Amino acid sequence: METPLSPSELARAVERASERYVRTHRQGSMATVSAMILFDALGQDLSTSGRKSITSFSRQQLRDAMAAHPAWEGKAFEETSFNTVPEDLGEQLDQFEHEDFVGGRKHRFRFRGPTRKFREEKSSRELYLEFTSEPLEQQSAPVARRTLIVIATILVIAIMASIATLVLRPRPVTVKPKNATLAVLPFRLLDTDAQLRFLGIGIADAVITRLSNVELVRVRPTTAILRYQNRETDLQRVGNELATDYLLSGTLQPAGDRIRAGVQLIRVEDGSAIWGEHFDLPRSDLLSLEDAIADRVALALQPRLTGDQRARLSRRFTSNPVAYEHYLRGRAEILLLTKPATQQAIEEFDAAIRSDPSYALARAGLANAAAQMRIRFASKSEIPALTAQAKHEAEEALRLAPDLAEAHEALAAVYRYDEFEWEKVMDESGRALKLNPDLDLAHDYRAAAALHLGLLTLAEREARTSMEIDPQQAVEPLRILGVTSLFAGRYDDAISRLREVAQRTDIADYYLGLALYYGGQQSEADQLLNRLSGGETRNVRAAAALASILAATGRRTEASRITSRIASQSTIDHHIAYSLGAAYAQLGDTVQALRWLDEAIRIGFPCYPWFARDPLLQPIRGDTRFVTLITRLREQHEGWIRRYGE
Repeated sequence: METPLSPSELARAVERASERYVRTHRQGSMATVSAMILFDALGQDLSTSGRKSITSFSRQQLRDAMAAHPAWEGKAFEETSFNTVPEDLGEQLDQFEHEDFVGGRKHRFRFRGPTRKFREEKSSRELYLEFTSEPLEQQSAPVARRTLIVIATILVIAIMASIATLVLRPRPVTVKPKNATLAVLPFRLLDTDAQLRFLGIGIADAVITRLSNVELVRVRPTTAILRYQNRETDLQRVGNELATDYLLSGTLQPAGDRIRAGVQLIRVEDGSAIWGEHFDLPRSDLLSLEDAIADRVALALQPRLTGDQRARLSRRFTSNPVAYEHYLRGRAEILLLTKPATQQAIEEFDAAIRSDPSYALARAGLANAAAQMRIRFASKSEIPALTAQAKHEAEEALRLAPDLAEAHEALAAVYRYDEFEWEKVMDESGRALKLNPDLDLAHDYRAAAALHLGLLTLAEREARTSMEIDPQQAVEPLRILGVTSLFAGRYDDAISRLREVAQRTDIADYYLGLALYYGGQQSEADQLLNRLSGGETRNVRAAAALASILAATGRRTEASRITSRIASQSTIDHHIAYSLGAAYAQLGDTVQALRWLDEAIRIGFPCYPWFARDPLLQPIRGDTRFVTLITRLREQHEGWIRRYGE
């Protein structure tokens, strides 16, 4: 004989479903208020009669109930245009089906109606909410579906159970390797306090960082979800946009000295809510959130985690709540990728370190912030100090925590953008990715390093991996793929990819001009490189590339003028040096050609495949000095293949 549900289990099941559904939709909308009314009626019916569906509503009854509902907060009900209710309900209520697990039972909620009759006849009583319940052992769902639900449920419990003090502990489960994706949206703050806005991104970012170390799912990076901050969203649509299998969304609401949080996980394929919960924690104890997340993830995923992984997940980087809050604020700022926000991030991370000098994660954050400021926003005079700060803080972070992926990533950024020490970029980004394979920037850095070292297959593989991790931020890896195609002699492919980069950024790359030239589109190549190399925003790389093409197409006087002007400049990077070498090769000045090619290799462009293939170097290929140079370069290249693979 089936054991009946207790009144408390009934109430809890209805409350959880009600909260979860209402949170999915806009407060004050017709569908939201309708859902509130239906859930209230269901709760009353279940508590008084045990029926499994509420008394049906007519359209007029629903209108009257909605007009009196406190959600309108005194607005004139006519302002809400009640005539649109049937369409609103049809779109939002019909799609809702919720399953939950309370008291060892499976509960299912389904909206019934509005039918066409309900929409057209005010007297029709065909809108109601259906509720069914059954013991878990009586489920007859296919094994594969049950397994999917269990895995997804355990995942979200691992993420959010940390916020509440829970009695039940999840049983360890055996999970498959990373073959699914999860996106954690910014938590929506149900409050207007600007001082707390950092929590929405900060907490989501903390969850993402933690789960990226777990060999269960691939987690979309925080940069991929920033555009959904403080936005009402159709979760299934967002999941499809992010190309993810599961989507976690949450809300945060300050309540005196406490923070109330709500979270739900949906399966993107069918939009169904798999799991959700409401939690409560002290406002002064945000630090416990990350600790508890790590503990629950480690417990839930024990069979899949090594001892080192469990240690990383459960490690507390600081016990100082002030330092932790400054760190969260810094993470929220640095992700905005603006100059003021990056400056603020530097200040927040610095404040965290002042509160706790041994806070390795904050030092890694400061290293990344200084590196980003140097790369994106710094004036020429500011670059040395920012470079030194980024390197110092990354090294300090690694001294405190040698296995901190973010610190290795920050150090890779310094070597990538300032010193062009590609072997160090490969090593540091490789160490970061060994610890956390979902760091898309580390894959970008490694792809760029492999490209410059001439490891073209490896560069393509790393760039594609970065694009898979974050499809929304694919410009840099797409550019690397375009340049890789150019160096491999696939000119049409290079043109296509570099055109797409130009379309996405509204900024054409000088390598597109070279690809157009090699692909036989000389006129367009000339126009593009002339445009890029002229005006106030003169691109010296484009000018040097233009000089090499001018020399190759017989316009020697103009080519000589441009090369002489560029060669006299005090600062020349490896790409400019290479183009100068190609230009002088076409001008017949072998000494200057070899000088600049050798300089390009020395300061960061030892790309043997391109040296061996570039048609612009053809005039000097028979020179014994060039043969010596390229032989040395080939031997170096073979050493990198042995070291890093291809």
